[in-house]
Amino acid sequence: MYNLLKDILSVNQIAMIGTLAAFLLTFLALRYPLPFLPTDQGRAFAVNGGLSKGKIRGVGLTFVCVFIVCSLLFLPISREYVIYCILLFAMMLSGYLDDAAETPWNDYKKGAIDLVLSLMTMWTVVANNSTTIQLLGMQIEIPLPVYFILGVILLWVSVNVTNCSDGVDGLCASLCCVVLGGFTVLFSEELGQYGIANLIFISVLLAYLYFNSKPSSMLMGDAGSRALGFYIAVIAMKTGHPFAYLLLALVVIVDGGIGLVKIFLKRFFKISILKNTLTPLHDHVRKNKDWSDTQVVFRFSIYQILLVAVAAILLFTGCSGEEVGKEAGQITESTKENMEAAPAPMREISSMELVQDMTLGWNLGDTMDVCNADRDGDGQIDENAGQVDETLWGNVKTTPEIFSALKEQGINAVRIPVTWRDHLGEAPDYKIDKEWMERVQEVVDYAYDQGMYVIINVHHDGGGDPDFGAWIRNASTEKEDVLEKYQAVWQQIADRFQNYSDYLIFESMNEVGFDDLDSDAAFSLLNEMNQKFVELIRSSGGNNPKRHLLIAGYWTDIEKTCEEGYRMPSDPADRCIVSLHYYTPWQFCTTNGQDTWGSKDDVKEMKEKIAMMKEHFIDKKIPVIIGEFGVYKGNEKESRLKFCSEFVKRCKAAGIPCYFWDNGSEFDRTSCQWRTEGLLEAMQAAAGIDVDDN
Repeated sequence: MYNLLKDILSVNQIAMIGTLAAFLLTFLALRYPLPFLPTDQGRAFAVNGGLSKGKIRGVGLTFVCVFIVCSLLFLPISREYVIYCILLFAMMLSGYLDDAAETPWNDYKKGAIDLVLSLMTMWTVVANNSTTIQLLGMQIEIPLPVYFILGVILLWVSVNVTNCSDGVDGLCASLCCVVLGGFTVLFSEELGQYGIANLIFISVLLAYLYFNSKPSSMLMGDAGSRALGFYIAVIAMKTGHPFAYLLLALVVIVDGGIGLVKIFLKRFFKISILKNTLTPLHDHVRKNKDWSDTQVVFRFSIYQILLVAVAAILLFTGCSGEEVGKEAGQITESTKENMEAAPAPMREISSMELVQDMTLGWNLGDTMDVCNADRDGDGQIDENAGQVDETLWGNVKTTPEIFSALKEQGINAVRIPVTWRDHLGEAPDYKIDKEWMERVQEVVDYAYDQGMYVIINVHHDGGGDPDFGAWIRNASTEKEDVLEKYQAVWQQIADRFQNYSDYLIFESMNEVGFDDLDSDAAFSLLNEMNQKFVELIRSSGGNNPKRHLLIAGYWTDIEKTCEEGYRMPSDPADRCIVSLHYYTPWQFCTTNGQDTWGSKDDVKEMKEKIAMMKEHFIDKKIPVIIGEFGVYKGNEKESRLKFCSEFVKRCKAAGIPCYFWDNGSEFDRTSCQWRTEGLLEAMQAAAGIDVDDN
């Protein structure tokens, strides 16, 4: 459903349709409840427990199923989210079977189920998310085993305290609406599609409250409360601020948790505490404070809303703290410099609007992308430098003046290809060399500080020489190892640049294909890696949940990327752009095999390729960037000028910005002048650049 609607509606419109559909479906399903739902037998030990006798119980089965169906229909689907939905259904089903049982399940049976589902959930969490968390303005890297254990504890606590808070008409659902609303408001960027899922869950709870408000006609039962607790814990971890749960759900924790602590201490240590306090706490205030059920719901909800406000103050103010030891988690080097800086503003513009703002792009080629490689294809590494730096392939050291000159010439976008493979530590961390990361950031800042769009990527880490270092290509035979390395590298890049504005764009990779596999498997592998890239960036901090992302096509080849096997990744932020390159005809653009260009057939071929991009992507509201195009400098000058002019002009008419590939042969990086007379002017005219306006 989402894929059908996204071509005609915005993400927010689809979300609102999904929210309304979930409410209406839940309302109708509860208005005419399922005939097999059990009835409540009354609660002997609860205040006014006898009033619930005979009411329909276990309707959590209904609203949880509606939530799952609607979220899968109206959200972009990722494998991770589908797994959470399956586990949510399993948690709900365990509660429903307990609701329907003639004899309630004992605590150990339910505890074993909780443990198994929590372990499966945490396996999914750590496989798809970073173990770096946010806490009081700091980023703290938690060792994976510690994070895993803490996550299991969080899931168990959330499931059980939420379950225990369900004892007053409207209380549990109202508190959970406040909790989910708090997470959504405070962490909308971090949550992405999960924030929209929260709205859908709130809508089904509101439909349930229509029937559960006092005097209620039905009860959610363990089917609802256990599922809600499970879902809230998952959301807490997806924010990257799991400790925020302690404030955003504090009323639920206190209401349901005091009783659990009393039972635990009594059962295992024979210790009795709070003997004069009834639990759950909502029973205590009803019996000993004479609160009505309505007062309990409203007052507890008000307390929780105030706590959300307190959480907002703490989160957005931030607190300084001392570094903790590495074994207990530490502030990562890659984010230390960015911790004090607030994220730069992000504009509310679509990726299509973003690319339309780009005039003409330029590549800082053969510079930050240098590496020890077999550049001429003779089977031998051409460079074998012990210390790889940006001058390895003959270019001068990059200076700020390069970008200021380009900006004055009307070029407002640069692509800075970066190769990381000669600067990585050992597995499993693959720590990027500090000096290299700092130099990359320094060069990025040269252009970024000019107000230019900047693209960075992992460049010759993929590409054509897997035997000499292009490790991404090895995913066809070593997928899990490559994915681990790929995610480790991108996690560090994402952390380092998290606070940059939407003028910084991440590109998933460069010119990668897997032709050693059959076609379906090759496309599937590239699609999977692109999806992992999007999910990793969206789950990281700062501005990354809303950053515009450039997604590599298959070999970045136009024809191959337009084949059915290629799929753009699902993105909750709906901010993905397809990355393509244009070197057609190859013998003219990259060699001296064709000296001239401009015949009718040449122009026809160019028009067909651009029309192909427009039909397959632009017309479907998928923006495109030509990350590289260029011509071989030794070929006829007039043909080169005509080629660049025609290509930029026709792409601009199609809504596609172009980035000229320059390995140092065209733009003199010392004098900041173009070597081929008329080339800059031809591209400026084609792009509609008026230099007098710059």
